[in-house]
Amino acid sequence: MKTFRLILALVLAGCAVAAAVTVFGPMLEERAERTRERDGLRAENDELERRVAELRRRQNEFETNPEYVELTARRENRTKSGETVFDFGEGGSGDR
Repeated sequence: MKTFRLILALVLAGCAVAAAVTVFGPMLEERAERTRERDGLRAENDELERRVAELRRRQNEFETNPEYVELTARRENRTKSGETVFDFGEGGSGDR
């Protein structure tokens, strides 16, 4: 009789574990997926905040630093009005 009760208790415990895994397994997986998604969105948000800070810094430079404006314009091959530009190509000889 003790053996029967032990076997019955083990079978019921196994059924309870199986039911818990069946019910809570998908919920736990969904939670893990949402956690991964949240972490990815936080990383993306951090990167966007860094980009915004850099753009604000550059905007401030444009508004307050004329040398920065000129340097940036020169890098973009811009000229001041009235300037004459001589383009000798990459090698200076015109040959490529």
